[in-house]
Amino acid sequence: MNIATAIDRAVSAEKENCYHCGEIIPDNTDIKIAIDGMERHMCCQGCRAVAQAINEFGLGNYYRYRSKLPPKPELSSPESILDLKIYDNPDFQKPFVVEIGSNQREANLIIDGIVCPACAWLNETHLAAQPGITSIAVNYTSGKALIRWDDTIIRLSNILGHIYHLGYKAFPYNPVKRQELLDKEKKIQLLRLGLAGLLSLQVMMIAIALYAGEWKWIDAEHRNFLRWVSFILTTPVMFFCAQPFYTNSWRAIRNKRIEMDMPIALGISLAYLASVWFTVVGTGTVYYDSVTMLVFFLLTGRYLEFTARNKAANHMDNLEKIIPSVIIRLEDSPSGYSENPVPVIELKKNDIVLIKPGETIPIDGLVVNGNTTVDEANITGEAVPVIRKPGDQICSGSTNIDSPIQVKVTATGHDTSFSRICNLIEKAQSEKLPVTMFVDRIAGWFLSGVLIIAAAAAWYWWQTDKDMWLPVTIAILVVTCPCALALATPVSITVAINNLLTRGVAVIKGDSLQTITKITHLVFDKTGTLTEGKLKISRIIPQGNRPQTDIVSIAQSLEAESEHPVARAFREIDNTNTTYLATDIRNTPGEGITGMVNNKKYYIGTSQFIKNSLGARFDDSRIPAEQAEHCVFLAGENEVLAAFYFTDEERPGIKKVISHFNAYGIRTMIISGDNQQSVGKLAKSAGINEAYARLKPADKLSVIEGLQSQKSIVAVAGDGINDAPVLAKADVSFAMGSGTDLTKLNADIILLGSNLMNIVHIYLVANRCMKIIKQNLLWALAYNIIALPAAVSGLLTPWMAALGMSASSLLVIVNSLRINKQTVA
Repeated sequence: MNIATAIDRAVSAEKENCYHCGEIIPDNTDIKIAIDGMERHMCCQGCRAVAQAINEFGLGNYYRYRSKLPPKPELSSPESILDLKIYDNPDFQKPFVVEIGSNQREANLIIDGIVCPACAWLNETHLAAQPGITSIAVNYTSGKALIRWDDTIIRLSNILGHIYHLGYKAFPYNPVKRQELLDKEKKIQLLRLGLAGLLSLQVMMIAIALYAGEWKWIDAEHRNFLRWVSFILTTPVMFFCAQPFYTNSWRAIRNKRIEMDMPIALGISLAYLASVWFTVVGTGTVYYDSVTMLVFFLLTGRYLEFTARNKAANHMDNLEKIIPSVIIRLEDSPSGYSENPVPVIELKKNDIVLIKPGETIPIDGLVVNGNTTVDEANITGEAVPVIRKPGDQICSGSTNIDSPIQVKVTATGHDTSFSRICNLIEKAQSEKLPVTMFVDRIAGWFLSGVLIIAAAAAWYWWQTDKDMWLPVTIAILVVTCPCALALATPVSITVAINNLLTRGVAVIKGDSLQTITKITHLVFDKTGTLTEGKLKISRIIPQGNRPQTDIVSIAQSLEAESEHPVARAFREIDNTNTTYLATDIRNTPGEGITGMVNNKKYYIGTSQFIKNSLGARFDDSRIPAEQAEHCVFLAGENEVLAAFYFTDEERPGIKKVISHFNAYGIRTMIISGDNQQSVGKLAKSAGINEAYARLKPADKLSVIEGLQSQKSIVAVAGDGINDAPVLAKADVSFAMGSGTDLTKLNADIILLGSNLMNIVHIYLVANRCMKIIKQNLLWALAYNIIALPAAVSGLLTPWMAALGMSASSLLVIVNSLRINKQTVA
């Protein structure tokens, strides 16, 4: 029995013990809550609130895994109602907090209340200023916040407290919780929008009567009556429908910042308060129709923006929702294996699980029993199923199609390839391009300028025409909201990244989309990039009397820990001979490996590597290079033991990819460690401009640095450990999905599938994305340049200003969604 089970039984055995904190329940206290379908008793409202919050956040597993009882919560402040200290409990953090190093922690949260870019900016700016928070990125389109902090300086509960202090709520992220919040937000937005629309129609009808009455000399009694009716109808719009504008403005004032909704809230308030005053005194002009129409148009724009924004962000959630939370674990029993359904979070490395046909795989692992086909379209974007047999790797997010398979777990939860890719993409979506940071800097100054201009215009019109000062001021405050400017970049980036993800392309660094549009050279590695990277040993030529099985065993032991395609080819050989264990392994990237097997020194690698190791004892003059694309030698301390010849298939569609980039005016190159003949042959058949062969990693790096010294912008596509330094040095880097983890970490973009045409698609989408960002910024700038003078001069009425501002923001979002129309054959 584990600790959590013991605690659970202890606190649930008797009603006298609180299920949450374990303390004795006072007499005459009957506080209950349903957890996991069972009624649990609580000692106080504080414990009930915390337990309810844990249950609602989808973290009910906390009670299964806790190793000790939490302290009794206090009820002294709004924050403590949810008892934020519970978030510091390691058991509670397991499902959503990732340990990075000894003290660094990282968590994905969803912030409830993110309704505009300024909300995301406010949270980012405030949290970034807190000691101990090392990075913070809030994705406006999804409301997700990726936070990294030093646990010795600041605790998670403190971080959540800061978010609560700003007036927002934060929860551990999961797609179901986010959907609940979205549904709740959508419902309240529709209610506000519907009520504002209904009441604005009624107020407008009364306004028409009042306007007509000015011509027909309506008597004061009827005019005042209609004004009071308008006041009654407008007040719910003011205090309920327009509440988000005031809430956001109050947050900004409380935190001593200028926020985008402040001019709107000020304009609406001026119109409403002036109308109330003129209604009370019975003179002047009322603006109830302007207030209700302002709010209605603004809410319409916000709702359409909300819908479009979440359409752009939903792709990631849909991916994460496919991962099941329960799996069948195979456990030893007297009759063999017993099948036990368990939460995925309970799995440990080396557990054996059963994956049935039709099930989505929630873990990374190795197939140990069974043959099947697997659909990896969710990951790679490629619809053709792949065969998986014992010994093959299987990735989370893929779906088993044909037959049941038994899989040994190698990674779960945050450590799976699927989870890592999702996190990297979230980071990319939250990254700010240089143009975004520039817009953020000028937004505050812009808003300050708007307030100054509005005050100056109000003073001018008060002196010139007292009937005009109020509508002009309102129009200025409303029409110049910089929402379109703030939306111009982040929505476009999110749409572009999600578009690429549907093609099996993971954008790891968001700014790479801007850089790729400027590239002058596209450089390819050969093996694993332009070729399949699945080397096959076509011939083994022993050089002495040693048995071939013995030679293969030595080679396999030396290559056992390598991720190079050559090493994978050796692992494919079914060798029945005794397996050797190699020690003192030394890897010389791009050349070969040295190691000790049975206390004897061996070398495996290129002809040059063997020549450097053996000196005059190795004669490579007789090597028939034309007989194979790749040749590796195995040698002892005094002699060559064998030559291994390899073949590798070209990836389909290489010529088409190269022809596209040649047409775009981008020079293409190969840099490879393979022999000149095979590299030159591939370059010639594909139409690649330049080819460099027999390059060591340092030589490849020199080629890239040489191009960059000539002011060239270089993109590199590679695969394998040898390419990691080159990928890191490139201005933009692509890693093939079969590459090693180190390579992927050094890459800006990962091609999860094998389709090289996706590189062309990336280039086209990036160019379209940057073009649309420029269009959005140009439109936002032009709109404000035209609208501001029109408002100052009195040409725009307040309702026109509201309609224009809403339309400008919506136009930016609709324009950004056009990125999805970019396709390539």
